[in-house]
Amino acid sequence: MKAASLASLPVLFAIVALLALAIVAGRSWLQSRAKSGPECRGIAAPPERVDGARSAVYRVASGRALRIHGFVPQDPARPDRMTLLFFFGGGFVVGDILQFADQARALQARGHVALLADYRVRCRDGTGARQAIADGHAAYAWLRAHAPDWGVDARRIVLAGGSAGGRIAFEIARRAPDGAAPAALLLFNPDLGRLDEPVRLPPTLVFHGDADTDVPIAASRRLCERAHAAGGDCRLQAYPGAGHGFFNRREVDPATGASPFDDTLARALAFVDAVGARPLPG
Repeated sequence: MKAASLASLPVLFAIVALLALAIVAGRSWLQSRAKSGPECRGIAAPPERVDGARSAVYRVASGRALRIHGFVPQDPARPDRMTLLFFFGGGFVVGDILQFADQARALQARGHVALLADYRVRCRDGTGARQAIADGHAAYAWLRAHAPDWGVDARRIVLAGGSAGGRIAFEIARRAPDGAAPAALLLFNPDLGRLDEPVRLPPTLVFHGDADTDVPIAASRRLCERAHAAGGDCRLQAYPGAGHGFFNRREVDPATGASPFDDTLARALAFVDAVGARPLPG
């Protein structure tokens, strides 16, 4: 019996090896399928450089370099200088790192630092929300670790993002360890998930269209309600009749006399200035 058992070991090893190869092949096939769906066609690789910005690799993941592009004022830092770290939207499937480039340049002109962070998405990397959020945590940790090199006060970082990028910013804020919480959150129609856990956040401003069918405004209302219940400062700026991604539109809205882009930018600049004017804790 022992001899028979020993003789069967090579066969068992061969079967295990074949199963392992099948799993790897299946995973590779699924990843290739994830990157080649109709929604992935024409999705370009993120740029390695952005005009007017400093660029650096903050992480290498899934075989490619993930970069941060920072718009840093040339003038010496003011005591109230803030730093905004932006995450683009795209449902964790697609997305353009330049989505918030114009907002970043406006913040730079105002004397603040603004950075655009790349992260993995399904069409480029075959990944999902979990990996994207992990990249967001890594980008925030990298920025805090390299803050002096970028003229950044690590105590004055605002996390910002739209849709899926808003989810990343939110998750970083609520999971931040003691002493590493961001100074504020700036969210554009954020995809917040189910919000099953209690919420304790820094000062938060949320922009959301009340006609958004992709990410209904109810989740943003619930976010602010839970933040208020925990003694937090959360303000929801609702836009009547506006759908998902409304803040990208440049056409003037007769109701406000400004485009959604200009209106949200003006409110965001005022919010950032107000947060910067507050004394630091401790």
